[in-house]
Amino acid sequence: MATAFVNDWGVRRQVGPGQVFLGFTQRDVPLYYAYAREVFERGNGLLYPNPYEWEREPDRIYCQLVFILTGGLWWLTGAPMPALDLALRLGLGFATLMLLWRLLGRLLPSSRLRWGAFVFASLCGGLAWAVALGRMAAGGSSFLQAFVEIERGYRGWFFLWRQLFLATELFYHCLAFGVFLGLATGRNGLALALLFLTWWSHPFTGLQAGAIAALFLLFGLVANRGRGLRDWAWWGAVVALNAAACVYYGPFLESFESHRAMTELWVFADLRVFPGEVAVAHGVWIALSLPALFDARFRRWVARTRGGRLWAAWLIATVVLMSVHRLPFLKQPSQPLHFERGYLLTALAIAASWSLRWIGLRLACVWGGPAQSTRGAVSRRLFAVLAAMALVVTIPDSVFYLKKHFKVEVWQDRVAVIPRADWEVVEWFQREAIVRRSKSRHPEYERILVLEANPVGGLDYLLPTFTPYMTALGHLYNTTHYQAKRRLMKEQWLGQSDRLMRGFRPQYVVQPRDRPAPRFETGASLKVFANDFWAVYGDSSDSSPSAPPPLAAGLR
Repeated sequence: MATAFVNDWGVRRQVGPGQVFLGFTQRDVPLYYAYAREVFERGNGLLYPNPYEWEREPDRIYCQLVFILTGGLWWLTGAPMPALDLALRLGLGFATLMLLWRLLGRLLPSSRLRWGAFVFASLCGGLAWAVALGRMAAGGSSFLQAFVEIERGYRGWFFLWRQLFLATELFYHCLAFGVFLGLATGRNGLALALLFLTWWSHPFTGLQAGAIAALFLLFGLVANRGRGLRDWAWWGAVVALNAAACVYYGPFLESFESHRAMTELWVFADLRVFPGEVAVAHGVWIALSLPALFDARFRRWVARTRGGRLWAAWLIATVVLMSVHRLPFLKQPSQPLHFERGYLLTALAIAASWSLRWIGLRLACVWGGPAQSTRGAVSRRLFAVLAAMALVVTIPDSVFYLKKHFKVEVWQDRVAVIPRADWEVVEWFQREAIVRRSKSRHPEYERILVLEANPVGGLDYLLPTFTPYMTALGHLYNTTHYQAKRRLMKEQWLGQSDRLMRGFRPQYVVQPRDRPAPRFETGASLKVFANDFWAVYGDSSDSSPSAPPPLAAGLR
């Protein structure tokens, strides 16, 4: 995580005079903060609509704790979104690693195993760097180009612990680790409360933590041969909570057309997990985990201790969820890629630590001499040497990933750095929103039509994050009827049709300054702002709706 901040600082240093550093580390981050501000703009502080839906009266059907808390911090402090994101990344990143450290201390019986699992889980990757080095040596391409191509099998930030620079993911991990820590220490009430908060924050993490908790408690019932009414009650409470959350995220939300219009896009996101990808990212850790099966102490730990049963539930639930493409309570694919996110690596890192300990003990029996104390000292040294070798072999992947991510991806996605002309438009709308509210207008229901050749990830996407206004196209997988709107946007840009202008009914149009002035349905346009690249036109009738007009015919 520290390396991520170093790279973040490196990107900031490269910003030129015609650019503005935003600091968002991944293309989805503006989406999260658009939802956070929506809680307190078109929402009621608890329930909120989709910020990228404008074609109907908003359905306030979403309620996720992470956005309520983030939006509350923004509402109370007025802090800029990038500054808030940085503060959350720092605080939650430290909390995540500390909770992981405490959890491993409860799961594992020795400090050696704890240190090994912690270092492997938090720092290490796979072997894509070695393959890239071989390709470079063969003269195929540069190292970074080869690494980018090979490392695609890791599926970006989904595999390993590559979300540690995303504040929302850190929040989910904190809650999940809290659930597991409660289970490991026998505080089932705390675990149940934190599981509720986990489900409230994120369906994928909630489902994974809920499945692990239910399976762990079931293992306990089997170990105790079904004795103990309290144990049955805790297991039933976890199952009931899981079922209620599945009903909310499945049938309840699917009953709203606005939600269905958004999730229909998810079929285009192929987030299945393929065996070849697991082999690329986790093959070395799977191989390192296998020797633990020969260790009698490891087998006793799994069978007889709470920590061992929790590890087994963790591994089994994660592998099953990663393997299931469709869940019965969801109409759309379940996106099983979300269930790796470091959890499989952590389970394998724990087993790998046991393996290295067992290998060290076996070698110590050969090299350590007859004395028990001598063999113990040798085995400890061998464990340290073997762990260091595993670290040296796998940590380059993490380092090169950060270099690739911060040097390639965030620049291309226009979320870390944007042209200064774009930011000047954002600042103008921020000031305009203040003026509109002083006149008892409703900028949260006003619309901005941004016309540009390639709108993906541009002003259309960023304006709902930094201003209260709605735009025609937002996030690819969260904008309702995205494909239809994209076609209308292309027609509008090429001058083939003005159906988007008539259906969207914007109060403002933002377009390159060399294009002819647009014509609003209610009156002539008025240029209200311009810079070196953009021109902003307002509706001369100065109408401000209190609620969105109905869906225009032909939009679907």
